[in-house]
Amino acid sequence: MSKIKAVVLFSGGLDSILAAKIALLQGWEVKGLFLDSVFYQEKVRKDAYKVAGILGLSLEIIDISLPQYEAVKNPRFGWGRNLNPCLDCRIIMFRKAKQYLEKEKGDILVSGEVVGERPFSQRRQSMRQIEKAAGIEGILLRPLSHSCSSLSLEKVKSSLNRELLFDIRGRSRSKQMELAKKWAIFNYPSPAGGCLLTDAQFCRRLKDYLARYFDFDINILKLLKLGRHFSLSSETKLIVGRHKEDNAAIKELARDTYLQFFPLSCRGPFAVGIGRFEEGNLHLALRIVARYTDKEAVSVEVVVVRPQGRFSYRVSPLEDEVICRLRI
Repeated sequence: MSKIKAVVLFSGGLDSILAAKIALLQGWEVKGLFLDSVFYQEKVRKDAYKVAGILGLSLEIIDISLPQYEAVKNPRFGWGRNLNPCLDCRIIMFRKAKQYLEKEKGDILVSGEVVGERPFSQRRQSMRQIEKAAGIEGILLRPLSHSCSSLSLEKVKSSLNRELLFDIRGRSRSKQMELAKKWAIFNYPSPAGGCLLTDAQFCRRLKDYLARYFDFDINILKLLKLGRHFSLSSETKLIVGRHKEDNAAIKELARDTYLQFFPLSCRGPFAVGIGRFEEGNLHLALRIVARYTDKEAVSVEVVVVRPQGRFSYRVSPLEDEVICRLRI
């Protein structure tokens, strides 16, 4: 009999690590699939790479930012507490995973989901709903909650080592941590999550973005993760770096597409202006940048780089009470 080929949905979190470990212990040919997104914290990708390397798991990365963005705008199954369309996202993930499984001529998908661990997307009824919508009924194994698997492939079912299957339920991670200790898995990330669609501050910025632009722009969506954000008008916003790393990341994303602001003769933030800047909004942006410099002075010289060229202006820092009103 040929070796069973499995694709594990691998996030780098403990549940997905254990699911991958179980698939490997079954003796299968295993590939990891990391579904990346602009809506994830940067450390999620790094953690996934790191842990996959420790497991000896090859990792394929597929970006799902665009379909996820469409789901955020118009979720079929609604949002969670913020802008997280969890059921829609899981359907997107499993559809992509199925496409990859077919491309690799694999047999089954493996997921680290645990029944009841998440209130919205990991209820038994929701799991069945997701499987049906994603078209993966019969080819999915959840080794940590095996009773909620949907395997119908006799080739796989007959070869399963059932001592490596569990029926964990609920939000406690104690059983998972016991398994990790048993299999000498120690360097796994904390279960803090990494989806920014559940983060209230990020979602405020995303709502503001949707009100202004609506179309998918990967650079602006990446900028939503960085800096301080200010709404200068219905058509204009300013993003101001908070520290050295922020400044460098904002500068890289700004390139020659957006207006750029920075102080001339003192330490301070790099800022990017998005939208339509007229004289009033331009002056407001300059004064916001001046407010966040290290220089305590009546006026600060700030540079703005525009399509017409580079210009410098001496402006007074904007008052804190105005800053608070403009901040998103």
